[in-house]
Amino acid sequence: MFFKTSSRRYAVAETYAGDNLYLKNLRVYNADGSMHLERDSLVIRSSYLCDLDTARETSANADFWWEGVSPGVHFLVPRNGATACIGYSLAALTAVNIGAMNLTTTAVDSRILNYAVIVGKTTSGRPFKILAHAKAGDILQLAYVEVFNSDGTRFKYRQGINVPSSWTYDLDNLTLSGGAAADIWWHVISNNVGYLERYSTAKMRLVWSL
Repeated sequence: MFFKTSSRRYAVAETYAGDNLYLKNLRVYNADGSMHLERDSLVIRSSYLCDLDTARETSANADFWWEGVSPGVHFLVPRNGATACIGYSLAALTAVNIGAMNLTTTAVDSRILNYAVIVGKTTSGRPFKILAHAKAGDILQLAYVEVFNSDGTRFKYRQGINVPSSWTYDLDNLTLSGGAAADIWWHVISNNVGYLERYSTAKMRLVWSL
C-alpha cells in the first residue's frame, strides 16, 4: 500500500490484514524523497490508531484507524488529512491469472527487486507467486511465497524467507537447494550487483515492482 501521512510524508509497506494489521518492510519518506524511517514490521491491533511518521500505535496525530467492526471485518480509515491506496493487490493474483501469462522473463536485475511481484511455474509445473526484495548483504528476501496445486488451491505458503548470495531455491519444498529441482537462482555477481533468474525447467515473469 501507498500512504500520504498527516505530516505530508509518503510511505509504502507490505500490508497484511487480519484482526490485527501487519505492515512489513515499511518505508517512510520525506517530501524531498529522503528516507525518514524504515521498519521491518509494525503491528496495529484491532481498533487502534497508527502514526506512520513515528511507526507506532498512537492516540494522537494518527494517519489511520484500523477500525474493527467485528472479528474478521475491519476497515483502514485515514485520519487527519492522511490518505491511502492499494499499490498492487497480491491477493487478487490467482493461479488462473498466472496460467494465462506469457512466462518469459529470464532475469530480474537486483536494482528493481523492490516490492517486486514475480510469478511463474516451478520445475514440477506448479504456479507460484512471490514478493521479493534485494536486501543489504546481497540477500534476497522472499517476503511472500505462495505455490498452487493444478486446481488453484494452495500447495505451499510462507513469509520472510532469506536466500543467501548465489544460492538456488526450491519453491515446491520451500528449501535452499543445490539440485536440479530448484526453481529460482539468486545470482550475485559482485556486491550489490545480482539477478534473480529462473532455474532448470522453471519459468517466471516480473509482473510489478516499485
